[in-house]
Amino acid sequence: MRIVPVSTFTTEFQTLFPSLILPHCQQWPNLTYRGTGRWNLRNGTTPDSFAQDPSFLHQADGFGGDVEVRLRYRPSPHWDLSLGWMGTWLQAKNGTDTTYFADGSQATIGLLDVKSQSNFYSFGIGYLF
Repeated sequence: MRIVPVSTFTTEFQTLFPSLILPHCQQWPNLTYRGTGRWNLRNGTTPDSFAQDPSFLHQADGFGGDVEVRLRYRPSPHWDLSLGWMGTWLQAKNGTDTTYFADGSQATIGLLDVKSQSNFYSFGIGYLF
């Protein structure tokens, strides 16, 4: 999967309390998805057997996002507490799925959808020198 960022921005909100900071970051990439694999359950020389290395090739273009929100609190000039969440989602649509067979033939059909999503939670305690 190749990801090319097209825009990135970071904003920081200062709240009513001077020691409470809410950084917020977003990135919206364009992506090109390419996946290959090997089907090892049907290998052999019969016409319905799959070729090996690769057995199939997936290709599609898509989009996604990467968002981070962090709550940071400084109870004193030296201590720093933080709580955060980061989410990433990527999606590719309308691609091709090519299957390679052991006899050298191949079949191509439409690849409808490929998705990936992740969440990351964090908690931090820091001491500033």
